[in-house]
Amino acid sequence: MANSGGGLIVVGVGEEGEEKHLVAAPYQIPAEPEQAIHQLLASRVRPLVRPVVEAIRGDGETSGYLLIQVPDSPAAPHFYEHNPDQRTPPGAPFRHGSGTLMMREYDLDVPGREVGASSGCRREDLRA
Repeated sequence: MANSGGGLIVVGVGEEGEEKHLVAAPYQIPAEPEQAIHQLLASRVRPLVRPVVEAIRGDGETSGYLLIQVPDSPAAPHFYEHNPDQRTPPGAPFRHGSGTLMMREYDLDVPGREVGASSGCRREDLRA
């Protein structure tokens, strides 16, 4: 989301049925949700993205919803490391129709080649 204008992630909402109606699916909120999200991002995303995280707790105080506001970033593209090992190179996720593809660093580093040529990404896809 930071690569394409930012957005809001709501954790604790699901889909039901063929028509994909939204339904409540409260999430087990960790004791320090902001810290957990920021640690995950610090270990996997380059350059770092710092979203605003808000926990909305239900009656039981242990479950509820997380709102994660991802800012638009002037430092795009951001790369996500899927695995901690080096066999899977980091990628920058981008929307392609109803799915998500990963653009690799080498797609950006080859002079004279269209950005993302090997993955089907176009420069305008980064800011769609």
